[in-house]
Amino acid sequence: MIIAAMCSGTLLLEETDIIKGRKVTGYHGYEERLLSGQFIHEVVVHDENLITSVGPATPYPIAFKIAEVLGKDPSILKEKILYNFAGGK
Repeated sequence: MIIAAMCSGTLLLEETDIIKGRKVTGYHGYEERLLSGQFIHEVVVHDENLITSVGPATPYPIAFKIAEVLGKDPSILKEKILYNFAGGK
């Protein structure tokens, strides 16, 4: 099972101990609120079955990471929407 959360959704993962001891990211300033995990300052963080992203502007990066974890290559879609051309990470 994959667990994914972005922005303030990561707070629920903190409340339920899902991120305990795991690499995680969340909204800016949440390093002070996601204390049981290891906060990483990146757009998307993947740790085993857990995928987290920074904020509401990150639906594409988290969706692409979920696709990769499920064994799909999102590179064709990234090319079609000019994701890499626009500086997507």
